[in-house]
Amino acid sequence: MAALVRFAEARRPARLDAAGAMVPPDRQEVGLWRADLIHEGVRLLDRAAEMGRSGPRQLLAAVHASHCARIEGRPTPWPDIAALYEILMLVRPHAATAVNRAVAIGEARGAEEGLAALAAITGVEGWLPYQAARAGLCVKAGRRAEAACALKSALALSPAPAERLWLERQLRNLDEGSASG
Repeated sequence: MAALVRFAEARRPARLDAAGAMVPPDRQEVGLWRADLIHEGVRLLDRAAEMGRSGPRQLLAAVHASHCARIEGRPTPWPDIAALYEILMLVRPHAATAVNRAVAIGEARGAEEGLAALAAITGVEGWLPYQAARAGLCVKAGRRAEAACALKSALALSPAPAERLWLERQLRNLDEGSASG
């Protein structure tokens, strides 16, 4: 848990842009991340691994550590993140895990596979993270009309102000893209 907190706190300065909109982890400016907290998180995660008892928090910390690899100039290791979510689904099956797994699959193996994984999740259509993930994967797959529908659905679910600004921006960008296309 301590490693997980360090990784999350390390990225806090980059989570919002100048307008107050959220910035997804893969788009955050790594120069704003706190390297000291990331290194401390890695040290704690390594120490936890030495104990030989993995659990859900350790797996989540490993996901965060994978995202934080960008601080060293490496790309986000989406195949590793997808594999970690596969294991996490076995240890702690949960809708949030399933949605994040689908996004990671979409990044690692292609949007269509991510959308197929997302479609296999039931009972979450009225959940904002599901709709936001669906929108992102639809954009990646070139399904602009479905992406717009998912963004509108997400906006109808009363997102927090930072999320609302980001979702509205995504919808505007999508609308502008279709107007110029």
